[in-house]
Amino acid sequence: MNIVKELVGLCGIARDNAPTESEAFCYELLRRQYQKIDEAVEEKKGNFAIVSCYSPMELLHAMDILPLTTLLHAAITSMVRPCQDFLDAVTGYGVPVDICSMHRTAAGMAIAGAFPTPDFIIGTSEVCDPEIKTTEVIARILNRPNFYLEQVASYDVIHPHHWYNEGVVAYYKKELGALVGFIEKQTGKNLDIDRLREVIKLSNEAAALYREVSRLREHVPTPVRNVEFFYHCLIYSLFAGTQEAVDYFNLCLKDAREVVEGKRSLPYEEKHRISWLFCLPCYSMDLFNWMEKEHGVVIPVDMVNYWTGDEEEMDPSDPIDAIARKGYWAPLAAVYIGPGEKWSERAVELSQKGKVEAAVIMNNYNCKEGCFILRLIRDTVQERLGIPVKIIDADVIDPSLAPPDSLKDELEGFFETLEE
Repeated sequence: MNIVKELVGLCGIARDNAPTESEAFCYELLRRQYQKIDEAVEEKKGNFAIVSCYSPMELLHAMDILPLTTLLHAAITSMVRPCQDFLDAVTGYGVPVDICSMHRTAAGMAIAGAFPTPDFIIGTSEVCDPEIKTTEVIARILNRPNFYLEQVASYDVIHPHHWYNEGVVAYYKKELGALVGFIEKQTGKNLDIDRLREVIKLSNEAAALYREVSRLREHVPTPVRNVEFFYHCLIYSLFAGTQEAVDYFNLCLKDAREVVEGKRSLPYEEKHRISWLFCLPCYSMDLFNWMEKEHGVVIPVDMVNYWTGDEEEMDPSDPIDAIARKGYWAPLAAVYIGPGEKWSERAVELSQKGKVEAAVIMNNYNCKEGCFILRLIRDTVQERLGIPVKIIDADVIDPSLAPPDSLKDELEGFFETLEE
């Protein structure tokens, strides 16, 4: 089995059945990327890498690396096909079932022989502790060179309430310099610093569009469909620094503006606004369409993927420094780094921006970084805003804990209370 070849076809099918132009383009970009990876492996181009979710994409794109991102790749796969075969493979290998299923799925692909052999592997310490072991397992099974990128391991320069300071930036810059040396050794090509500056400019352009789309989501009624917030996250996380990301977010912005200006309508009536404050069940993305059509429930803000607009802009004049700083404020990273109070304050801030009447938190029960903080988030949002907060137990990829119908049953009761 070659999961990359399989996903070329599956993403093409998803593209052809997408209800909107922006969603179709999202799947087309994913299809193209998997096609490029497949061709690079067959032609032995030496530029295919399996990388952690929080790897510095601008640097990889500037060095012409084709990245397959462990956690996001697992999520994409579960959106278009069941992943039980990979979960079974990793369990048989001896990985505990209480590890996050995104990590288990990624490692299971390597164990099952579904990954094409990469030229090298990059792991990071950012956010998810199991990610360190996931890339180690994959590197061991595939017998490929592995680089470990530390972002927040130098505890002598970190204070829990001053998590983003010049000390951590300086430390991370050294790590990024070592990564550049590793990639240059693996590929035989040196980093073109002018090319990196151009990539940074494209990343800034896509980020500005991304932020504008996020602001439009706050409009009443919201002009963006529920499922699209995760597509936004996928495309920016994978393609930051490319023209493709700029094109995608221009299309998203166009779609949203047309709804706001009354030129196009969405196929449902907005009745209730909620914030979504943690993970989502990628195996059941239709849940978000059901929320809209059956209950008129929309999600104008979410905690993991939403950009508030207050983040920095990357400085192309010092691109390595810019990439290091982005590692602490980009959407996926900003929520998880730092004290728990930062998480709960962000949940309150976003819920206020979205003008919501309730919130939902999906307890990804095997996520050690997230689960411990959910009670604080729930209590803070309820006390500060006086709105109900529903916690649902589910998994990102494994449907056995909460099949799609049981998720709908649980949320339906909550939505009925909003009607009352």
